[in-house]
Amino acid sequence: MDKIVYESSAPGTETQHYAVAILQDKELHCTPIQGIIQMRPSYSYYDKQDKRKTDKNKADSEDEEKEPEAQQVTVKFARQETEVSKKAKEKSYETIAQRINEEPWFDALWKSSETDHAELERLKLFSATSSDGSALTVRAKEYVRALVPAPPEDEADIAPTKRPSPHEQIKEILMRAKLMTFNDLRSLVRTEEGPLTPAVLLSALSGAACCVRGLWAARSADLYTRALPVPARLLCAARDHVLYLFTQHSYVDRRKVAAAVRLPPAEVLEIIRSVAKFNPNTGWELIIPPDLAFEAKYPEVVQRQNLYWEARQRMFNEMLIGENIPKRQRKKSQRDSVSSDTMMSPKPRCNSVTEEESDKKRHKNKSATGSGKRTRNTSSSSVQDAT
Repeated sequence: MDKIVYESSAPGTETQHYAVAILQDKELHCTPIQGIIQMRPSYSYYDKQDKRKTDKNKADSEDEEKEPEAQQVTVKFARQETEVSKKAKEKSYETIAQRINEEPWFDALWKSSETDHAELERLKLFSATSSDGSALTVRAKEYVRALVPAPPEDEADIAPTKRPSPHEQIKEILMRAKLMTFNDLRSLVRTEEGPLTPAVLLSALSGAACCVRGLWAARSADLYTRALPVPARLLCAARDHVLYLFTQHSYVDRRKVAAAVRLPPAEVLEIIRSVAKFNPNTGWELIIPPDLAFEAKYPEVVQRQNLYWEARQRMFNEMLIGENIPKRQRKKSQRDSVSSDTMMSPKPRCNSVTEEESDKKRHKNKSATGSGKRTRNTSSSSVQDAT
């Protein structure tokens, strides 16, 4: 190849949002942009080669005299295009390629970046006049309003949504945050009049959350409301058991919890991770330290919450006792017991004899052996007497 052809394309049309800036001697010079083009190498010569081969093959085929064969003609009627089909056609590759090919060509003069002409063009990026930078003189609200314009009139006419009740706010916050202190909740839960008083917030917390070592957490019944592989009542009981253990101890052993709740290890780990973090030296501890100041300021609230946890733990123990009761078993038949005993006992051999029979046989052989000797002796003596 003796030359390379570059074709331009417009990557963006909204050029008013862009500018070219250059920094020199602690001065920032910005120049607005009138247009953006992107130069890419063109490989249209591949298409020319393919077209040349196609034309040559077509010319060769025309030279050969062949009678035209009968061809089946299919008649199609154009359907009325819908808006969706028109938009899809406009976004197709053929339409975009046709639009690019129809763009007009402009003659341009190429100059290298190292020439004097290019250096003069770069000097145009620097402004001849300078202006001192001014500090922000508008108010904070006006500056934010300038950054974020006001909503349209049709949206402004819509009535604002009603703020949820403190009870609902507490549930939503604790379901996301897992554990929070009383002061943090007070700074987040608000009404139309403003933040809640401590007495009003405590009243709302008593019906929407539970307290563990001065920290507030969402109730288990509010967390497990969707269908899960493990029944929701078992997950609620397991989480309540974990929170009860934290009211009694500073650290929790995951293996003991898994043995007590009898759930899959993955579910147990997820429950513990929702309220605790792992300490390699001691074990699982609460995500945030206990709120000792709240426990000292509101001892009656802590006492009521401890009674609540003891009641939940009694329900957990009763559930375990109910699961430990053995189910009624079917009585086995005598035939099964005999067959099982037979299977456990060794199978006797065919040529085996009892100990009593072996003694009798041994005694019989012994007596037979003794009588034979006497007979032989008697016969021998009689022979000697005869001689």
